[in-house]
Amino acid sequence: MNALAEVSAWIEPVVGGWRYLLSSSFRARTHEAWRHESVRYIVWDVLVGVIGIALSLIVIYIAVVLGWRIAAQ
Repeated sequence: MNALAEVSAWIEPVVGGWRYLLSSSFRARTHEAWRHESVRYIVWDVLVGVIGIALSLIVIYIAVVLGWRIAAQ
């Protein structure tokens, strides 16, 4: 059960970053929640979201490159 919690803790920022970019309603709720938070928390939230998006793109890139190489053999 701890492993599932750990995985969801890592997946949440990735999903949150993408949701922030793609969903105007999520973005509005996030901005409203940020009004009650410190600047440090907001910067951390943005940083984790950006890192999560970057990591998800890297994973997709690696999967595509590996798939391409396997298909080329």
